[in-house]
Amino acid sequence: MAEIERYLDGTPYKALSLDHSVGNTRYDTAVIYNSLTVAVSHLEDLKRFPRNQTIKVGQVLQVVDRKDGDKFKIILCHWSSRIDTSGEPKRHMAAQGLYDATSDMMRKSDHIIIMGDFNARPYDKEMLEGLKATRCHESVRKYPTELFYNPFWRDLSPKEIYNYTMKDKKHFPSGSHRYKDRYGDYWHTFDQIIFSGNFIGNGEWHLNESTTGALSSEYLISSILDSKSIIDHLPVVCEIVKHP
Repeated sequence: MAEIERYLDGTPYKALSLDHSVGNTRYDTAVIYNSLTVAVSHLEDLKRFPRNQTIKVGQVLQVVDRKDGDKFKIILCHWSSRIDTSGEPKRHMAAQGLYDATSDMMRKSDHIIIMGDFNARPYDKEMLEGLKATRCHESVRKYPTELFYNPFWRDLSPKEIYNYTMKDKKHFPSGSHRYKDRYGDYWHTFDQIIFSGNFIGNGEWHLNESTTGALSSEYLISSILDSKSIIDHLPVVCEIVKHP
């Protein structure tokens, strides 16, 4: 982070490190933002402590639009790994803890964006039942203070549609992370950005879903496939726009 801050020195871009120890683990996130357009502050860390364990739920930021003063809650998450079975109950506790923490925010019509590496797919119980992040526009619009919208269901399938001209093609990227699990899938949608209901037609700010998803390029895909590369996740991006 010190090297990134030196690189950004003299530009409008600022780096906010949120990296610190908690229990036997640590938060490992940071934010880079344009200080001319938004102000960013760290509000709190969300965590749980079942049976002397530390569960990292998320880190809450406040982002203020400098033009109109509109405020957003951004929650950054990096949930427990899938490497061993102990991660699953930890992810469930993180999901329930996050939903409990955001319920009051949603009832107050806060604009909430949750993002990160959940180590869970959109249809896994921790996302769909624990966090109540659904793919259905209509249900979110009907219950905007109870449900989150998850546009990353769309990333579960490859962007390319197979036909006979692709018979020699080896890789069909989908989602944001590639590894072979015990069920035989290679590509997984673990990195996601999730929105409160007031971004889906219940306010002035709107999700632009056409520009939301995993960002891929030939360089990024080749890095993912290279076992010697340190890159193992594709970045995910989103856009929100203000329109009365």
